[in-house]
Amino acid sequence: MHRAVRVHACVAATRSQQALVRRKRSGASATTDFGDGLVRTATLLRTGIIVLALWQAGPALWAVVSPEGFYWAFPTPDHAWVSAHPPYNEHLVRDLGLAALQLVPVAAVCVKWPQPVFVRAVLIASLVFSLPHMVYHETHVAHTHDLLWQRAALWFPILLAISLLPLTRARAKEPVRP
Repeated sequence: MHRAVRVHACVAATRSQQALVRRKRSGASATTDFGDGLVRTATLLRTGIIVLALWQAGPALWAVVSPEGFYWAFPTPDHAWVSAHPPYNEHLVRDLGLAALQLVPVAAVCVKWPQPVFVRAVLIASLVFSLPHMVYHETHVAHTHDLLWQRAALWFPILLAISLLPLTRARAKEPVRP
């Protein structure tokens, strides 16, 4: 009985590998382990991960390279959101930038190989930062003149990550590996 399960899994794996080879020969992009619409889902997830990574990498790089500039001028000199929460601390600002950059290489792996478990990990990691960050700023409003922009900047990565999470559900009929 155990051998029959192994043979079935090998046959299923061979069929999926053959389908992948046929897709590659026909010029189609490689698929992943997502439900129906494999290529479309993988493309949506890749695009979403790229947007999340860039959304985080821009300010993070600025904080690492120029912590004082980031403190006094993020997102623009006329609307400096960080300096509204003094005092300036170079070490803290630079470390925040470095911590935010940690997600970028992992996101790059997800763009190359958008496997459900990797993508879920990046989306959840983004939410682990973004949700408490949004809650803090919603309860400690420093500027009301650009509150709409602040809220858009805080809510965007949350809504994007939440909207992508359901796309990471793996197919129910995956071959069982012994």
